[in-house]
Amino acid sequence: YRDQSETIEVQSISLDEYFSTRERRIDLMKIDAEGSEPYIFRGMTNLIGANPSLVIICEFAPALITGAGSDPRVFLEHIMSHGFLLRYISPVSNLISATVEELLTMAHCELFLTRANSRRSAPSTRRQP
Repeated sequence: YRDQSETIEVQSISLDEYFSTRERRIDLMKIDAEGSEPYIFRGMTNLIGANPSLVIICEFAPALITGAGSDPRVFLEHIMSHGFLLRYISPVSNLISATVEELLTMAHCELFLTRANSRRSAPSTRRQP
């Protein structure tokens, strides 16, 4: 950890581009990119469409996302536009359903993303006020 941040340019490739010539069946994906998660999602639209049972565990930290130049609310709306349910993994490993507003108040959580029509859509608990 550093008190100051610095920008480092690196070459990258989208997941859609990477998998364009490879097997694209993916069951589970873990994304933890220190605030760059929205950029990763933008580059995996075809991959999401080709994998209807995809489960994604994704770090969500609004301050990091803002610091990386994206809007956390827009990111969550983008996730939902692909049919994913907004749930997070609680400290005791329960799946908790949450609204955009609730997630935006959290400093950090791990989203557990499945689609409502997926057979992998595990039951969740509603967050208590």
